Amino acid sequence: MLRFNWKQPPFNDVRYRRAAALSLNQKDFLQAVIGDPRYYKLCKGMFGCGTPLETSAGMDGHARVALRGVEKSS
Repeated sequence: MLRFNWKQPPFNDVRYRRAAALSLNQKDFLQAVIGDPRYYKLCKGMFGCGTPLETSAGMDGHARVALRGVEKSS
């Protein structure tokens, strides 16, 4: 999960935060940063999978992006 500093531009504008959330996904991020799937695990949680603080509590709505109201550009 990424958290933006919403007090600083441009992320003080909710439209930028929504656009960033729609454009990012965990699998692509981990593939780009780490590369080898043997060294990462996909999970929905604030802290890394397999760490002492791992939990998915409260993450249900954060792992899915609601596309209602998003216009498709042609």
